[in-house]
Amino acid sequence: MAYKLIITKSDRVVREHVLQPGQTSIGRRQHNVIRLDDPTVSGKHALIRVEEDRIDIEDLGSTNGTYLNGDLLDKQQRMELQLGDRLVVGPYRIAVQLNVDDAWSEPGFTPTPVQGRSDFNETARAELTVDGRIAALEITSGVNAGRTLPLTKVVTTVGTPGVGILALTHRINTYVVSKVEGEQPITVNDAAIDPAGTTVRDGDRIAMGGIQMVFRLLPR
Repeated sequence: MAYKLIITKSDRVVREHVLQPGQTSIGRRQHNVIRLDDPTVSGKHALIRVEEDRIDIEDLGSTNGTYLNGDLLDKQQRMELQLGDRLVVGPYRIAVQLNVDDAWSEPGFTPTPVQGRSDFNETARAELTVDGRIAALEITSGVNAGRTLPLTKVVTTVGTPGVGILALTHRINTYVVSKVEGEQPITVNDAAIDPAGTTVRDGDRIAMGGIQMVFRLLPR
């Protein structure tokens, strides 16, 4: 599976980088594979490794730290990355996404281009089901109230950068809701979600700040 990084600053995409096997260095100095020119980024800030089917990141003792899904990484500790994970390095937000050009050469898969800031930002894939049924989010409050969003992607993120974002990730015959970033609490049926993610079922109520929604499995 091929991955790429979507790098944004001030809610604008500044670069896309396809991850290659081996090491990808991130930092302010010229020799880095991904150079982020900002004084809050250390010269040698972080390192991403791609080894077979595993991707991980290590903070290289940076001054201001590296954040993974809102949590500050321990220095010199390698943490595995998953599709949909969000990194913060200084003022930059880095999303781990699939490299569509490589990953969807098969018939039946439809790529979705990466968008800038939006309330519904999806990583592309089609026809992902639970018990043979397409899942959807029924939005019940907020600016998108009344909208039904089919979950036809591997990872669907909901929210606003810098305020709060949650992710719904398709796993084997199920969906899991997890926190991506922000201080807004996320609940499922009025209970706080597990830090590792909470499995949702048909009819479960999901809330984050002023956004309330219901997870649905659509009729066959």
